[in-house]
Amino acid sequence: HKAAEQANELRKRNDELEAVQLQLQSEKKSLQAKVKHLEDTLKDMQQSLDEAKVKADEAAQLASDQTRMIIETETLTKMQEQIEERDAELAKLRAELDELRASQKQGSDRLHEAEARYQQ
Repeated sequence: HKAAEQANELRKRNDELEAVQLQLQSEKKSLQAKVKHLEDTLKDMQQSLDEAKVKADEAAQLASDQTRMIIETETLTKMQEQIEERDAELAKLRAELDELRASQKQGSDRLHEAEARYQQ
């Protein structure tokens, strides 16, 4: 009777651990998708920022060469503001990415702990 009770408790615990494991695996997949999306967005933002910097450099060169073209200071200022905004957006995305990576690591650690408990 006692052995059957223990077996039932072990089955119940096993079922609970399997449920936790499935939930953690689902969370891990979700976090990995979010990380991938943020990495892609970050890559796009970096490319856009690099392009804006090149344009700003080209504009600055043109502005210094009076014989070729005169570019208004306002245009350069706007370009510089855009670069600064993109820098800020990039920093924000990097922070979000770092948070997601930390969260993913916690989920992964919890999954490993659950698997370790499951193996006991």
